[in-house]
Amino acid sequence: MRRRHRLLTATNFEYAGIGLEGVKWPIILSLNLHFCVVRTVRHPVMAGQLDSAGRAILKLLHKAAGTAEANSRHALETAQKLSSQLHAAQERIAVLEAEVQFYREKADRAEEWLRKISLEIQDRLINAPATNVPAIIKGTSSLNR
Repeated sequence: MRRRHRLLTATNFEYAGIGLEGVKWPIILSLNLHFCVVRTVRHPVMAGQLDSAGRAILKLLHKAAGTAEANSRHALETAQKLSSQLHAAQERIAVLEAEVQFYREKADRAEEWLRKISLEIQDRLINAPATNVPAIIKGTSSLNR
């Protein structure tokens, strides 16, 4: 079987006549500046090497896919774990914010009581006329009499 192929570049020649179904390797029978005569033949040694290379590539692809799947699974598990932790943290924050509000209100009530007590002390003891001030505040007591 002889065919004539126009050979423009080495790349065109390298891939001429190679098919997936049964490996065909070109053999140059004659070459001139414009045309070459190429005959394709089946080469069992090359076909075996190509098959083993193909199997090796597929094995590597399967291994890479398995690794990618494991990485994806791990990333998903990590994301779910982090999401759960985030949810728990958000719940804890809500509880703490409620506690802060409770203690803020309690502190406000305590401050209001302290203000009232302070005003009462000022009105009754400090601003009171001297006749209404008890003997203890004046510095005298019933014990000194």
